[in-house]
Amino acid sequence: MPSLASAASVTPSDRVTDPINVRDQPTSKGSEVIGALRPGEQADLLETIPRWYMVQLADGTEGYVSKAWTDEVSTAPGVVPFEIHFVDVGVGDAAIVDMGWNEIVIDGGNYKSDLETYENSTGIIDGPIELGIVTHSDSDHWKGFERLFNLDGRLYPPDPAGVLEAGLQSRLQASSNL
Repeated sequence: MPSLASAASVTPSDRVTDPINVRDQPTSKGSEVIGALRPGEQADLLETIPRWYMVQLADGTEGYVSKAWTDEVSTAPGVVPFEIHFVDVGVGDAAIVDMGWNEIVIDGGNYKSDLETYENSTGIIDGPIELGIVTHSDSDHWKGFERLFNLDGRLYPPDPAGVLEAGLQSRLQASSNL
């Protein structure tokens, strides 16, 4: 099991009022409900996979809960659990820093579809993009952001809370109007 997992737990999110199903497999189709995580309770985080957390309940039951209905909580002072995903975008790598419901994306690649394809296969972007970082202004570092930031007119994750790169928004906006 990952070492960061021992420093974290999972609890139902604030919007949850009913118990959350704990399943024997990381899917809601064909998996059995083997337990419940009630509002206010915590389960030890064992592993994180796309769209699901593997947890251990207080009674020792191990199973999966949906990330959509839960929050990851650090149980050790100063520890913020996160994962870094490196994505081959054809001309180098983009990086997605996953911190539960917040993500940071570093460099977007040259094509709109590279990050979208990776996101669709992993489900990694399950909340707002907190920050987009472009290391420099070559188009092969920022064009891939067009899709993630909804600058091509299709709905996708929300606009980022911030973008680090002078003029990036205007360049993205101008290229999506071509």
